[in-house]
Amino acid sequence: MRINKQSENDIGMKKKVFYVAILILLLFVVFPIEYIKLLSSLRSNIEPHLSLGWEDNSFRTDYEDAVWIDQDFAQGWTIAWTTGQENGSAGFDASAGLGHLYATFNNSLGGIMVQKSLNDIDTVEYPYLVIGHKETSSDPSLMFSFGVTDDKGLWYDGGWHHTSMSWTKLEFDLRSLINGTIRCVSIRLTNDFDHSYASGEQSAYVQLIGIYAEAPDWVMAYNEPINASISSENGTLEIHGSGGLSSGTIVSAQRPKGLLFNSSEYSYLKVSIKTSSINVAARVVVWVDQSHAYAVLLKTYDDNAWHTEIVDISLFGATSSSLYMVELGWMQIDEGYESTVYYRQLSFDSLGGY
Repeated sequence: MRINKQSENDIGMKKKVFYVAILILLLFVVFPIEYIKLLSSLRSNIEPHLSLGWEDNSFRTDYEDAVWIDQDFAQGWTIAWTTGQENGSAGFDASAGLGHLYATFNNSLGGIMVQKSLNDIDTVEYPYLVIGHKETSSDPSLMFSFGVTDDKGLWYDGGWHHTSMSWTKLEFDLRSLINGTIRCVSIRLTNDFDHSYASGEQSAYVQLIGIYAEAPDWVMAYNEPINASISSENGTLEIHGSGGLSSGTIVSAQRPKGLLFNSSEYSYLKVSIKTSSINVAARVVVWVDQSHAYAVLLKTYDDNAWHTEIVDISLFGATSSSLYMVELGWMQIDEGYESTVYYRQLSFDSLGGY
């Protein structure tokens, strides 16, 4: 009987040891997991985070709310005058959706102007005139320009603009000419820059002319003339350039308005970037006024993936309480034919923690 009782005690002791071992094992396995979760939770509460101050997720690059637009030039255009022309040496026609002005230049003042009547348009409400055009010559003697006529019959000259053999946009704020009603618009091709210009017949092609209420938020800029463009779709800004790009070429989209935030408080610039190759560097510049610009990012990527960058612009000297302009663009690193950089989810944030 004494032996059996000892056996029972031994069995009970073994069970206790087994249960203690199981408990210790659980402590080693479960407790670290829960401890890590607790630390993560505490860290998320005290870790600094970004608070949104201002953002642009649309990157609007087009004029909007057109009161009048012509994209085929099939009706309503008439010749207002020709100068220095013989019979049939100047004229206007429309084909393939383009307006076509042509004139002959023979060592004297020459050219043509065509016009179209409009319904009354208030330039205060609809101030932006845009003309998409190109010419057969970019000789500095040639001029392509426009004018408007008000409701009293007075004609206003839109200034002198050089011609271009590549498609370009003539963009103009009509309020600098007239704050009132216009009833007619005209376009002209002349050799006003040099009356001695003689090259025979030259042409101007117009693919679009329109008057709008809203200007783009983002406009294009570059440091040398190349075939470049900016566009946006689905919240992504695309900046493109092609045609024999040399090292140091810069193309940018600039936003000079609507930056309504305190940049000394919201100094963390955040943006996502994707580039077409390592041969082009993403370039971000902030302007505190018209004379002081700070390049806060110049970076290449060796893939075609999206990269999110966060930059404290105050570390670069941009400590003003407001910004004059933001510039998103690229700089060509090695010579190439074509480069593109994409941007999305631009914001200026503050850094805080709780």
